[in-house]
Amino acid sequence: MNTALGFGYVAFIIYLANLVLLGGFRVELLRWMLLGLCLLLGMIGLSVLQEAGSAVAILTSVTIVLGAVTAGMFTLHAPTRQQLRRWLPARATYQPDSIMHTAAIVFILFQVLFTLAIFQLSGGQAGLAEMIANNPPTVADSIFSGAVYTLLALGGVGFYLRRSMPETLHRLGLDRLSPTAALIAVGAGLLMQVASLVFTALWVSMTPPDVVAQQQAAGNAIALASVGSLWTILISAGAAAIGEEILFRGALQPVFGLALTTLMFTFVHTQYLGSPALLYIALMGAALGWLRIRYGTIAAIIAHFLFNLISLQIASLGVA
Repeated sequence: MNTALGFGYVAFIIYLANLVLLGGFRVELLRWMLLGLCLLLGMIGLSVLQEAGSAVAILTSVTIVLGAVTAGMFTLHAPTRQQLRRWLPARATYQPDSIMHTAAIVFILFQVLFTLAIFQLSGGQAGLAEMIANNPPTVADSIFSGAVYTLLALGGVGFYLRRSMPETLHRLGLDRLSPTAALIAVGAGLLMQVASLVFTALWVSMTPPDVVAQQQAAGNAIALASVGSLWTILISAGAAAIGEEILFRGALQPVFGLALTTLMFTFVHTQYLGSPALLYIALMGAALGWLRIRYGTIAAIIAHFLFNLISLQIASLGVA
């Protein structure tokens, strides 16, 4: 219920942001609504400090509160938004005065830091893995998550309100894919899987066995919570690939550029903090971003889906 209410609030803000761009709503009122999210984020950061007084909890709390302040600066302080424009590449379409672009920054910061809070309050990676094992996600959860990301992307680019269906598909990079590009996407997905195995092998060779055992046990618990039958694996892999690629590579990357979008994609996966998997997610995000630039979002979806499918299948066999 809380998740649905949170998504409803965000969806309402996106709708109003579209109205602002169309000249039908006052931008000042919407900035106050975004500021409400920033204040909520600050309260979450303080709650982390109340729940646990360890050095890690203090650092996490400070990080979340500073993130809330940063989100507030983007909401209310035009020079902060203009500074970001100077840092981004010339091809990025980010506009400091666009309330939609400001809302995207606030939403991503909220998602990343909220996930960080959950990670800390659940006891780190091992605690999160135990929590997931006790309350495993369902196929419906995977579909809901993918649908939320997709709807956020559609709303963010103004589907129906500011863009027609063909315009929306083109804006999201969902243009028709050539057979050659499809084969390249399949090859990229396979290559990413091979690179993941090599990366894991190198990490194992350089890490103390007790640390490896702890992180692999936690990682496997998280992965195994998402697998079951072949249909479950297919749906979980597809929902994540479609939702994440349409949002991050399709909607956000043209606005914020490859580097910043890759950072956003990486730190949304805060549940992998403390694991080398987070570094590989960054490398994978950059590769998927390159596919988006070169061949479009559908190519990135295919590669991401194939990577997820093989990873979950390996986990289901107890090999991971």
